[in-house]
Order: sequence, then structure tokens, then C-alpha cells
Amino acid sequence: MGYTPVILGAGHARGDAAARPELSCAGVRAVIDDYRTGALGADTRDLMRTHLDECADCRQQWRRSRWGAARTSALYGELAGFLGDGFVEHRDTTQELVTAWDQAAPRTDLEIRRFYRTTQAYLYDQVLWHASGTRPNYVAAALPILQAHPGPVLDWGCGIGVDLLRMHQLGLNVWGCELPSPPRDFLIWRARHHGYHRPIVDPGNAGPRAKPTVLWLIDTLDHLRDPQASLGALLDTVDVLITERYVDDPRRGRLGFHFRRPLSEIAELLAEHGLHPQQQRDEPVLLSVWSRARRGPAQPGPATHDDIRQGAPSA
Repeated sequence: MGYTPVILGAGHARGDAAARPELSCAGVRAVIDDYRTGALGADTRDLMRTHLDECADCRQQWRRSRWGAARTSALYGELAGFLGDGFVEHRDTTQELVTAWDQAAPRTDLEIRRFYRTTQAYLYDQVLWHASGTRPNYVAAALPILQAHPGPVLDWGCGIGVDLLRMHQLGLNVWGCELPSPPRDFLIWRARHHGYHRPIVDPGNAGPRAKPTVLWLIDTLDHLRDPQASLGALLDTVDVLITERYVDDPRRGRLGFHFRRPLSEIAELLAEHGLHPQQQRDEPVLLSVWSRARRGPAQPGPATHDDIRQGAPSA
């Protein structure tokens, strides 16, 4: 990259305590495109999230960066076509989601379902995440695994269907399921144009409909208030589970509908269902994979945390 962000406060004492490291506004704006594309190390990403949470001016610059990158994508054009005269460019959807969740304060599964059914900002946020180049291409990273397990794939919590339609275009036997919501409505509209004609099923009956061999659970597990209640039956039947890369210290920005869980808790839950972690050799490591086959002999470790592109910033 060739540029070192301006970091304030690192190593300077204020009273008895060292000052908290932080990025300057100039430092944030100099690396905002690298933040968008996942090119920053983990420590700088965390400083960026903190700064964007607290600085309205830089948050506006961040929003402009995402929208500017998204405008040339086909997905952006699809959203504009789907919403028609109701399409609003440059919406600050992240702030809208933070405010909407805090105001709704959903606690039960019914309240959470109602939140997703009525919150259009989440549709915009998902489109921006993909169309701005922020989210990694998980399907490409997982293709060798998917090809090695040719049974049905269930994209559980498929959102606007980017992964679902990519897998379909690659000839995979894939099903999508999603809660009733604006993202699901958009996916149903998109699917017709992409030659995907299966129904988008409700999570409650997805397992019996799809009978999956592979459970695709990307960017979804942290949305589940009770993973055991939501997924228990599926976890007993699938051979492979694929998620975004899980780490020991999950960090997810400001969005209140992320239920943060450490890797150890996820691994314990999956082990109860006979699913065990498999070593990933690719670098950067984008995925965590569990299967019914236990790990073999120790393999070379994955890339370090700072070298791994973790996926979308959510600030």
C-alpha cells in the first residue's frame, strides 16, 4: 500500500494510563478504499471501525466510497430496477439499521422476524456490501469443497442471493432459504432473471425440502439468537458445514443484530452434532469448514490474523 495511517495516542501516557491508539481523520480517509476491499490488517480495521462509529464526517466519506464503488456493478442496477421510483441513492443504511434495531429492541424470535420483514435498510446494506467489492467471493474459495461433496447445498439465510445464484450458475444443486424480508423479495425478483426457478423456502422447513449434504451458513450464524434451536436438526444430518472464517475474538462493528460468539462456543456446539473443524490450506483463509470426518495429522497453520481478509467491515 505504501502509506502508514496516522495513528494518534499510541504509546503516550496520559496520567497513569497509556492513551488509546486511534486513527486521525486524515489516516482514515487515506486508507478508506483499502478498508472497503478488506486489504487492511486486523488492528487497523478495528481502529477504523471505532473511528467511523464516532466521527460523522468520516462516516459520510465512508458511505460515499461504498456508493461510488457500487454504482458500476450489475447488482446496483438490479436494485434500482427493483425499487423503481422508490430507489434512494446514498442512504446511510448502516446508521438506519443501528437506529431501527435499537428502537425496535426485538428479543423473541417473532419480534426478530418482524424486524427483518419491515426493515428495508437491510436490503440496501446487503447490496452495498456486495456491489462495493467489500465482501469476499466465498463461493470461489469453497469451490473445491463443494465439488468434493456433490449432494445438495442449502444456502441457509441466503439474503439477496449472491452466493446462491453463483452456485446455481456453476451447475451446483443448491437451495436457498430466507426469512420473509425485503432482501428475500429482491432475490425472488432477481432469480427469474438468472434462471433460478426453485422456491426460496422458509428456514423452518428448509431441511426437509432440500435434504442438504452441505450447509452453507455464510454471514448468518451471528444473526441467530439460538443456533441450537434454529439449526439443530440440520446439524444432525449434513456432512459439511461452511461458514465465513471464525476467529477466537469475533468483532462485528455497531449492528445490534450480531450475536457475537467466540470460536470455542461454536466448535463445542458443532462437536455435539458430530461436526469437526477441517484445516484450510488456502491463503488468505476465508472459510471455516466442519465435517463428520475428524481432522487428520496436523497441517501447516493458516495465515496469521493480520494477513487474512476477513470480509466486510460493518461500521
